[in-house]
Amino acid sequence: MRGRKVPSCFKQNFMFSTENVKNIVEEKIKESDKFIVDIKILSNNKILISLDSDENITIGECAEISRFIEAKLNRDNEDFELEVSSPGLNHPFKVFRQYLKNINKDVSVIGYDGIKRTGKLLKADENGIEIEVVKNQTKNKINTEIQNIPYKLIKETKSFIKF
Repeated sequence: MRGRKVPSCFKQNFMFSTENVKNIVEEKIKESDKFIVDIKILSNNKILISLDSDENITIGECAEISRFIEAKLNRDNEDFELEVSSPGLNHPFKVFRQYLKNINKDVSVIGYDGIKRTGKLLKADENGIEIEVVKNQTKNKINTEIQNIPYKLIKETKSFIKF
């Protein structure tokens, strides 16, 4: 029953943990190209799940995954709110697979030094990323530079859309 509150003296321990929810999500997406970006359980029992895909993820797929998760969790023991979504273009990368997904695409990288670099993501490995940055451009020529940036120097990376 949604919205029903059980008096605290009758409440059992919170029936789901981040690990429990993660296992349920992984069960549903194991045979697909989808992957978990983030899972948060807030103090008000709101579960936030961010998923991505190597290709794309639709609202319908998020809804299907949400229904699967909801069926696995017991509302009789604990009331909760569930939100399953994709991270969107304006959200920073949180997991390595997001870097892999965006190879050969434009990204914006902000370092802990405050410098913003924008360029094509050429490579991502366990140590860091390699991007091709335009240094200067004339009417007939574009000069680029390859920059290797270790993850420990990266504050934030996002997809970058050129207009």
